[in-house]
Amino acid sequence: MCDYITFTLAAAKFNSYKLMPYGPLESFLPYLARRAQDNRAIFKKAEKDRLLMYKALRDRLFKTQQWC
Repeated sequence: MCDYITFTLAAAKFNSYKLMPYGPLESFLPYLARRAQDNRAIFKKAEKDRLLMYKALRDRLFKTQQWC
């Protein structure tokens, strides 16, 4: 879970927990592999969001006209 989500939950008086795997590597390697896949998907979405925000900002700064 991202820190900004944790901090927002804490500010709203909700509890949050973070998992810290420990022990032999073989026991938590599948968990780490799943988390790596999850993070990759999150970064792809973040890149798309960044591009959309850039386009919106560019359109507002340069006041482009959108004709239908």
